[in-house]
Amino acid sequence: MSVEDKYKIPERERRRWILFVAIGAILVAAFAILIRSAEVEPKKDSASAQHLTSLLPASFHPWADSGSVHSISKYVGSDEAPQTDVQDTRRRARVIVNCIQQAHLENGAEALLKRSAGEQSPELQQLNDEDFEVLQKKLAHSPNSEECAGADMGSLQEDVYPALLAAGETGDQDAASCYVFAEFELSPSQMQAPEIESYRTHALAFVEEGIARGDWRFVDLAANASGFFFHKNKDWFGQLMPRSDEMQYRYLKLEEYGADGEFAESIGVRLTAIRGKLNADAIERGDQWASFQFETHFTQSGHLSSVPQICEMHGAK
Repeated sequence: MSVEDKYKIPERERRRWILFVAIGAILVAAFAILIRSAEVEPKKDSASAQHLTSLLPASFHPWADSGSVHSISKYVGSDEAPQTDVQDTRRRARVIVNCIQQAHLENGAEALLKRSAGEQSPELQQLNDEDFEVLQKKLAHSPNSEECAGADMGSLQEDVYPALLAAGETGDQDAASCYVFAEFELSPSQMQAPEIESYRTHALAFVEEGIARGDWRFVDLAANASGFFFHKNKDWFGQLMPRSDEMQYRYLKLEEYGADGEFAESIGVRLTAIRGKLNADAIERGDQWASFQFETHFTQSGHLSSVPQICEMHGAK
């Protein structure tokens, strides 16, 4: 017998070893996939921060001079959150919101200029000039004009809601109310059922927390979300709550407790219209609920002379 024949592995044995090796490789690959999937979720917000950094100029990014991007959102909701990371999370949301709003102002000013270039009556020209002057003043006082230079609108629109959510979860009520109102453009993917349900879950939690804090903005948001005018299926806010005359009555009645002057009168008109759709029991339940909420949470919250402003996020916080 030759040496080659002596050490030659039988065909059946060779196939068995190949099968064992293949099964082992598959198990190793599956284990690696499980490990990787477990690591993906905690890194989601960090990846969003890095994505923003890669698409925007260094002058835009609020922590550009630090030389690195903080993983800001991983500390959200943690009792051990370093204060700098909380501040970065909140500032990032404010900068994004302000830059989007500034872009809208610039687009509005450009549209007015184009319209003014055409022939029109002196009265319409005067209105255009007045509107343009208002826009110019707002642009002049925009807090992030340098940081927003060259910012990509697509990136801002993509990152605004994750940024607002992260900031809201740190206790930033400005960001939380802005997230609930959801006034910024949504992508087609954000209108899918899982995204809508995620928004509703977080937004309703923000509303509950805001009312517990005595913040009138969340009362106004809830009153509008449960009413007819905003109830539609074209955006997030329109799907926050089911349309309900009784629920709208409750929130409006609560808001009336804090309203003054003409604003209180306008709420009174709306309440009168809704009472005509409710029975006596529903009205009594609404009055009792509103009175309890006001006495429990809002006696130190001041009064409202107009509709509370949402998404006014100028300045650091």
